[in-house]
Amino acid sequence: MTDWRDIATAPINGTHVLTAKKVKGHWMIRIGRTHEAGYGGQGWVTVPGDWQITPTHWRPLPDPPQPKA
Repeated sequence: MTDWRDIATAPINGTHVLTAKKVKGHWMIRIGRTHEAGYGGQGWVTVPGDWQITPTHWRPLPDPPQPKA
């Protein structure tokens, strides 16, 4: 997985990033962000939807497409 980084190095300030986790031999990719979990800890959720996730890797979001001039 080129350019993917260990989740331990991900920003924990709520920034949206791409997250990844291998499940049953396939990579699941989601847009995610950190959130305040119970007891003052940090957790990860998908965006939109706020489903709790446990990613193992992350990378910054790519730039959006630019309109043709």
